[in-house]
Amino acid sequence: MGKKILYFFLVLLTGLFAYWFGQNFSWVEEQKDIGFQGIAQRKPLLAAEFLLRKMGIQNKPVNGLVAFRNMPDPDTSQSILIATRRGTLNTELTENLLHWVKAGGHLIVEAQYCAKTGADKKQDFVFQLFGLCVTNSDADEESADIAVNTVIKKGTTIKVNFPYSDVLEQSHKKGKYTPLWTVTDNLGTYLEQYSFGQGEITVLTSTDIFSNEKIALYDHARLLIELLSQSDHNGEVWLVSVDDMPALWSWLWHHAWYVMFSLSLMLLFWLWRYPLRFGPKLDDEAMQRRRLMEHIQASGYYRWHHKQSAQLLAAVQEITWEKIQLLHPVIRREKPELAYRLLEEITQIKQTAIRRALSTTNDMNESEFENRVKLLVNIGNNL
Repeated sequence: MGKKILYFFLVLLTGLFAYWFGQNFSWVEEQKDIGFQGIAQRKPLLAAEFLLRKMGIQNKPVNGLVAFRNMPDPDTSQSILIATRRGTLNTELTENLLHWVKAGGHLIVEAQYCAKTGADKKQDFVFQLFGLCVTNSDADEESADIAVNTVIKKGTTIKVNFPYSDVLEQSHKKGKYTPLWTVTDNLGTYLEQYSFGQGEITVLTSTDIFSNEKIALYDHARLLIELLSQSDHNGEVWLVSVDDMPALWSWLWHHAWYVMFSLSLMLLFWLWRYPLRFGPKLDDEAMQRRRLMEHIQASGYYRWHHKQSAQLLAAVQEITWEKIQLLHPVIRREKPELAYRLLEEITQIKQTAIRRALSTTNDMNESEFENRVKLLVNIGNNL
């Protein structure tokens, strides 16, 4: 009977919990923007690649401005879109690029920001040729006419959402270069195209309108198609989205991630195994120093086992003579017979024993050595 009551309460509690859970929780689907993933994070112009390919325009993504070292690899019917500020474009690459444009190529770039010093401005070929740089607009967002009406061809109107805060500034006279057409509004100029030799150079305030995030807004895709389709430039398009080659670690993770992953696992395993102790644990107590007498004894045993008993005895004799001459200056070492007689009177030790103790010899056994040392100590104690 007791078990039935227990089962009844368990079922009742389970039912109450299920009812409470159903009243307070429900399955809800929510869409959340997590941004671009995978290859789209590494290639800002990936959407532009797909667009151009769909429109029948062949394109070639290029990593790094160093590709311009082998110019003129792209023929003059091709176009190049550089979606960076060209911070790593040196003099050699610039000359190759401009030589290709003069031969009939079409170059699309964005101007650099206006520098404070003239030395910085001279590094940018867009500024050198056309005097163009990007400056900040003083107008606020509310007064800005962001949707700019752009006429590329007769009867073609395109709306482009250029960044309202950036406009092109004419820092010096254009000279012989006159814009073929421009894009302007009440805030300033956003795009200018110039004829350069047999080719053209199109300068924008920003190529960000062709990035993955913004190419689908307004008529940005239409503007890109019109720029690449005008004149005789109907060949392949080079798309440059980075200034230089990626960092080595980034390149390895992209092209050889399995090797890097294996090396990372090996490193973690090594870090896990390295701190492990091998053998017994050492005593934490500090090692005690040996006494000085132990070192002296060890040194004596070493000399004795290497047949150097004469040197050991000579050292003790030298100490004894120094003590004799210190306490009894009249006793001279140079006159041993007189010294032995005077020492006999002072120490009450027989002269024969004193002579044996203070004389040198190389033929001694352990007993003889010990007796002589004891005699020398006795002499020193009785001075």
